[in-house]
Amino acid sequence: MPVQLSVLSHISAIVGDAGDAVRLLGEVFAASGLVRASSSFHLTSSARILHVGLGDVTLQFVQPEPAGGRLHRLLREQGPQVHSLAFFVDDLESMVIEFAQEGIAILERSRIALQTATGSVEAPVCVFATMDRLGFNLELIEGAIGSSKVAGDDEQPGAALFGNLSPLLHVELAVDDLDDPCGLLRRVFGSGKVESRFAEFLGSLGSLDIVHVNLGDVVLQYCRPKTEDSSWAQLLARRGRAIHNITWLVRDMPETVAVLTRQGVQDLRSFSLDFGKLVGSENVPENLAPQRIVDLMPRLGFHMELTEAFASNIDDFIFNPFANWKARPQLS
Repeated sequence: MPVQLSVLSHISAIVGDAGDAVRLLGEVFAASGLVRASSSFHLTSSARILHVGLGDVTLQFVQPEPAGGRLHRLLREQGPQVHSLAFFVDDLESMVIEFAQEGIAILERSRIALQTATGSVEAPVCVFATMDRLGFNLELIEGAIGSSKVAGDDEQPGAALFGNLSPLLHVELAVDDLDDPCGLLRRVFGSGKVESRFAEFLGSLGSLDIVHVNLGDVVLQYCRPKTEDSSWAQLLARRGRAIHNITWLVRDMPETVAVLTRQGVQDLRSFSLDFGKLVGSENVPENLAPQRIVDLMPRLGFHMELTEAFASNIDDFIFNPFANWKARPQLS
């Protein structure tokens, strides 16, 4: 029986300067620093750890110290990167058995503080070595999947969004094989292909074979490069399967680009997709700005892909509806 996951708890990235990552996101996107959020990494490595809220995502930036062991070696040898995606599961030891049957080992065990109605409690955590299969390690926390929260997560009130970005759209990965990660996710978590028309539209552009698959509430955009000269192919050659970029919508692309430029941030790639072929030309806003992949991996551990809301009927084509995200409360 497939294992049920919670919604995404947080994304962890290894960076050279956690303070710079948080400052950049705050100045460009009005992201909120989360000073009370707890972390399982405190018990397993020597590191500076900072948290920030962006859209509906909590990002954990881990800055390993020189004596930080495995994480410091990863940073030194491979550069900044997304290390893991974290979710809650009801029974962690069952997951240990499930992954062992797939040949996947535990990378590390630790504990993390959870917020409850009566105070803080500690829960067991396992980080599973799924990077070579999925493109990221999977951090699983034992807790009630519908209600457990990492201590400090209550800083986001209700349905409010952090900063000025949309909820998460996609986590985009470079892979050499689409069947292996999708098959593993299907067997263990009952994941399936989603946003099929969207994926087919993107794949028709020619440079990447693309599949969208869900992991809990997250849409993973698996991209297999068709040529050797793209940034996806270069990342794959350098690190193996890995997260290339994370995608959000912005309210005003020209304003966003101006702020990024003042921060010395450049585009990795700028392009204009003909979304009318996907959603119908009558549903595409006038004067839609070009889409951008912003070169932020050296500072954040991932690039950012940014686009304006590209269709009035966007919810017909995405897994997580958010056509009304502009009207949602925002934390400044």
